[in-house]
Amino acid sequence: MQIDAAVLRAADAPFAIERLDLADPGPGEILVRIAGTGMCHTDQMGRIPGDLVAKPVVLGHEGAGVVEAVGPGVAGVTEGDHVVMSFDSCGTCADCRDGHPGFCPQMVAHNMLAAPLDGVARLTDGTGSAVHNRWFGQSSFATHALGTARNVVPVTRDLPPDALAKLGQRVEEDIRSAGSAEIPSHEIGLAILGPLGELDEVAYLRFASVYRSFESLDDFARESETLRNGGSSGEPGRSR
Repeated sequence: MQIDAAVLRAADAPFAIERLDLADPGPGEILVRIAGTGMCHTDQMGRIPGDLVAKPVVLGHEGAGVVEAVGPGVAGVTEGDHVVMSFDSCGTCADCRDGHPGFCPQMVAHNMLAAPLDGVARLTDGTGSAVHNRWFGQSSFATHALGTARNVVPVTRDLPPDALAKLGQRVEEDIRSAGSAEIPSHEIGLAILGPLGELDEVAYLRFASVYRSFESLDDFARESETLRNGGSSGEPGRSR
């Protein structure tokens, strides 16, 4: 299919919007129509002279949008799902199996080289030349992106698509602000609560019941009422 994307062809070149051809999702892959994405300092790594990011490339790693198609073998994600995209991982190593994909030994290969592991180009320009699109498993500076079953997270379909990118960007920013390479999974859950409370009350309350401790049902009801009135409790809550 044809898509539009911001292409970086050299470290010192400007981003240029180009019409490109994106392959259909293959085994384990997911096609996402991008509703929004953030510009992060990490996306500037492609501008460092002598960097490892293959060129030309489509960057962008804070994407979110709507699933338009899924490839063979994909489970848990279906067409029409609203999703937030994140980094990719192998899914088979000990760290991935233990629920710690951030420590995947193939982290660099899956995310920071912007090159498909099987060497088969998924994105080409008008001349048929390859354009790299595996930046953090997504390359979301585009109208559409290919992700995998491991780096998309379905959220409620009631959430407006233009709010999805805000969620993805805010969560990543809150986690990075801790200044540590190793973030306990509980802290990730707490980081989700802030932006989630602004976007989706039902999803927030589901998360809150796990990641925050309420003294009583009345406390929980007050939290719900605060959200309905468009406010924020301002209380960090107590972790379990």
